[in-house]
Amino acid sequence: MPDSQSLSFSRQILSFISKHRGLLFILLAVFVLRLPSLMEPHRYADEEIYLTLGQGLRKGLVFYRDIHDNKPPLLYFIAALAGNIFWFRFFLLVVHAIGVIIFWKLAELVFNQHHKAVFVSTSLFAILSTLPLLEGNIANGENFMIIPALAAVFLLYRMLKYPSKQKSPWLYPLIGVLFATAFLFKIPIVFDFLGILLFWVFLSQSHSLFREWIRLLVSRRFMLVLVGFAFPVILSIAYYAWLGAFEPYVRSALLQNIGYLSSWRSGGGVLENPLVWRGLIIAGISAVLFALRQRLSRPVLLTMIWTVFSLYGALLSSRPYPHYLLEPLVPVSLLVVFPFLRRSLLDRISALVMMGVVGIAYVTNGFWYYKTLPYYQHFLHYATGAESWEANLDYWGARRNYQISEYIQSRTSATDRIFIWGTEPAIYALSDRLPVGRYTVSYHIIDFRAFDETLTALKTTPAKFIVVIDTFDEFNNLKSFLDARYNLETVIDHADIYRLREDDTQAVQG
Repeated sequence: MPDSQSLSFSRQILSFISKHRGLLFILLAVFVLRLPSLMEPHRYADEEIYLTLGQGLRKGLVFYRDIHDNKPPLLYFIAALAGNIFWFRFFLLVVHAIGVIIFWKLAELVFNQHHKAVFVSTSLFAILSTLPLLEGNIANGENFMIIPALAAVFLLYRMLKYPSKQKSPWLYPLIGVLFATAFLFKIPIVFDFLGILLFWVFLSQSHSLFREWIRLLVSRRFMLVLVGFAFPVILSIAYYAWLGAFEPYVRSALLQNIGYLSSWRSGGGVLENPLVWRGLIIAGISAVLFALRQRLSRPVLLTMIWTVFSLYGALLSSRPYPHYLLEPLVPVSLLVVFPFLRRSLLDRISALVMMGVVGIAYVTNGFWYYKTLPYYQHFLHYATGAESWEANLDYWGARRNYQISEYIQSRTSATDRIFIWGTEPAIYALSDRLPVGRYTVSYHIIDFRAFDETLTALKTTPAKFIVVIDTFDEFNNLKSFLDARYNLETVIDHADIYRLREDDTQAVQG
């Protein structure tokens, strides 16, 4: 017969489940929907770049100086810890689950414990940030950066809603640190940070925006938030300066993104630049919200300002990649619920108008999306044994990379370098071989006009194997280099595999 202590513990468990059954149901649904992502092969180029840089870190390379990508470093550190696609995606699953819990807590504050509103908004965020529709299943920077930013917003909003309960001064720098953490995953989250700070200003009862900015800028609370944000960023710069990578880090991870962001679409005049006229639209919307700030409820004001600025971050490059939409998805998941609640007419109309702005931005930018139902149908076929591993590789277009990686790994040592002329960084990750030079994909070499740098690296430290997938149109000197020092050894599914000649190998070793 169970003792009283066991019965008490069982009651506590049942009470916890009953109290949090909505959140637990959402978390269970997220786990089930993310399960297929844990069983995918190496197949998505961005993830393979991150894993290749992670491999470089494990083998002693310094990001940006020795091996390149144009994002801040935290994503690569996680990839280094993960080591392969399963653990990379599993880490995302854990981080995302934490994010769902934080979103639930924020929704409870925003909707004043309105259980249906909390459940609906959290479900929208949790499911849409999980499905392949918006690439929620991929370990990209956006998937990670939104979680610490969400935690920062939760802390600030709770302090503003219950100021008498928040006594610790350390919460203010913590807000900055969390936003800095998000920033060190991907830069566009800085616009969410600016939007949340603007919301903080708008809460004042003063009629002078300028006066409130001055008041806030010199306040201890605001300075603590700014210091909290600046410290990790400055620390990262100092760290790479210590490693001898100050210039490439600042240029690649920070400054180079300016050119990258404007490379997709350019205009003739200043007002034809999307960054400018979108900025003017944001300024106009912000001015309207400032004028209405005392008539709008605080939750609606928060979600509208946050949506505007996060949307600007998502549209920063004018690229149509669906994972960019994960940034505004967070506030939008809150915003869409307001028109269906018993709130003031102004609150409901304002939320509807902002949803219209989001819809227009989505359509005019031409965002892509990925089909969801076929994704899960394929997983069921594979998981139930109706489809073989080889057929699974073919479905994802990944079989060739696995074949090439196996071929190279069996003919090289762990210290040998290889070079891929193409956009298949999975070969580096799968073969556990580092690239010659700093670049992992051909489009980086093309975008940054790094042909001479790459050819010099190949001459200084020849790759034992060079895999050619792209044409030589943009890199004719590579063809001449191959003719002079390499033999075509085999062809695997239209990928030419060149091997360094024996005399050149001996010369390098000597």
